[in-house]
Amino acid sequence: MFFLGLSANKAIITSSFQLQTAFGANSDTVYAKEINGENSDVNTRQKIFIDILDSSKTEINELKERISDLQLESDDWKKTRDNFINRLSEYRQYYNDLENKITGENTTIDEIKSIAKELKEWREKEYTPRLKEISNMILIFESENFLKTAKNRLDKVLLDLKKLEKQKFVKIDSLKFYYLQSSQKFKNAKELNENAKSLFYNSLNSIDDKKTSSNDKVTANTGAPTDTSEKSSKITDQESIKNILKNSLKELKATYELFFQMNERLKNSK
Repeated sequence: MFFLGLSANKAIITSSFQLQTAFGANSDTVYAKEINGENSDVNTRQKIFIDILDSSKTEINELKERISDLQLESDDWKKTRDNFINRLSEYRQYYNDLENKITGENTTIDEIKSIAKELKEWREKEYTPRLKEISNMILIFESENFLKTAKNRLDKVLLDLKKLEKQKFVKIDSLKFYYLQSSQKFKNAKELNENAKSLFYNSLNSIDDKKTSSNDKVTANTGAPTDTSEKSSKITDQESIKNILKNSLKELKATYELFFQMNERLKNSK
């Protein structure tokens, strides 16, 4: 009656739940031993490196497409998205530059090893922290759309329950119980998503404040900036936000599971 299309929504939620394991997994480390191995010649190492870069560029394209598709109302969030898109374009250009270096006719094994080391360090210091931010933003706003869909489902379920109660075709006490449970799961999911969104927004502002503070200190002391603790803090913040988002999606999946249970109970009561 009121559960058409639930399997599709559940599949989409599962897809988003897997977002941060899909992106940035290990494309630059899988072949690290082969690049630095003693038995590989220049051509073999070049091919391996190019495969890594191609995989990384594909990842960037997928991220750009997904973050570009986000439906944003606030100008602040649109600005944040645009900044991320611009940064991803810079990353793609960086990979193109590395590819030009690696494919030179006179490239040596030592040069390939050096470029591989450069790539690894760059990903650890720059790309991976930014990737966590981008994937969290994607997950926050994709989840918001799922929550809107779930809220519409809940509203329709409630209307249908009222109709069933008036018609007295079936006993709806157990259906009401499932509805209350699903409503609570939905509420939990929504609150967790809002919490993650707030923490994410604050983390971005905190990063900007730290950059300003750091620049002031460098000017005053004429020394080199040290940002190791800042990047570590950034990663920790984003990991915490990711865990909150995972819990939100778990609650949302549980909401849909309760929908299915309600549907089964309704079928069996006829």
